[in-house]
Amino acid sequence: MTPSKKIPFLSYLEPGEYTMLKKYSAQTKTPMTQLMREAVTMRVSSGEQYLTGYNNGITKAIDVLKANQASNMRFPSGRSFGEIIEDDLIKEMLTKVPHEAA
Repeated sequence: MTPSKKIPFLSYLEPGEYTMLKKYSAQTKTPMTQLMREAVTMRVSSGEQYLTGYNNGITKAIDVLKANQASNMRFPSGRSFGEIIEDDLIKEMLTKVPHEAA
């Protein structure tokens, strides 16, 4: 895309997000604007890339939860704190990209 065909867009980042973006930009020698465009494309694209990354993050959270000793605390029902949270995390897994679900 040529610069003349790009549409300006203003966005606000949290200070920590800006710092991370700037650092990553310098490390990879990729302009911050390019990283932002790539992020938008990845987030709104259809297909498995977004879903896989999102669901892998939830799976990793479940792994951390299972490895934590405190999550093994049991309630009178017999279920552990970790099992209850795991059920909630599994409900957050996606089968469709949210904007495609409508």
